[in-house]
Amino acid sequence: MTRLQRAIVIVGIFVLIIFSPAASFIVNLGTAVGMLAGALIILLGVKLEKVKQTLRLLKEKGWGRALLTALIVISAAALVYCTVATVKILSYSTDNKNIPKNTPVIVLGCKVMGSDAGPMLTKRCNAAYEYLCDNPEAICVVSGGQGDDEDISEAEAMFRLLSEKGIEPDRIFKEDQSSNTAENFRFSKEILKEQGCGDEAVVVTTNYHQYRASLIAEKQGIKTYAVSSKTGNFSLPTYIVREWFSLILTFIRK
Repeated sequence: MTRLQRAIVIVGIFVLIIFSPAASFIVNLGTAVGMLAGALIILLGVKLEKVKQTLRLLKEKGWGRALLTALIVISAAALVYCTVATVKILSYSTDNKNIPKNTPVIVLGCKVMGSDAGPMLTKRCNAAYEYLCDNPEAICVVSGGQGDDEDISEAEAMFRLLSEKGIEPDRIFKEDQSSNTAENFRFSKEILKEQGCGDEAVVVTTNYHQYRASLIAEKQGIKTYAVSSKTGNFSLPTYIVREWFSLILTFIRK
């Protein structure tokens, strides 16, 4: 095995480790795509000479050159998209500065473990709690319905957690009918309108989700400010890769 092959294999092993459930403690689309990429990089390193030979044979044929050109164009476009998407995701992952005082809050729900908030949802509630303490006149919409494997709605879990931490219950409004982020914002906007609030809201969600959330909120006519909870450094790559695919659906949906 040549030095180049060894380097490629090492890169593949590194990618495989980064995206493995043992490192991220997560299994999702990002996990699968990342591990597949790592395995393909390792295979490329091991079979590099055969790959070179196959490429030389393809270049000798007209259809082969056309196929290679198409693959290069598609790969370049995918690389540009993934790079731009990653930069956007990371740039939206930090909290906004100079948020207008007492701007209302929308907390986006996620997995409930039975009748308790899961780790990610707890982190979102903690971030919302800090903001609500700093903005005592702000109201809060906790948004999330009940899944088939959940004993209570995500909104109810967040309501309980924030109330237990000391946020006055009359400041918290439950939106418990939504099943996706678009519905989170659509139904939450109705509650804000009923409470006489404008079209601005602080969105509390996990850092990797802020960019996509802002795009969806914009489609609902809501101007957003970000207050983010953090995800672990080892799990962030997995979530970013998953966001690449979720963003495509966001762009094509009305």
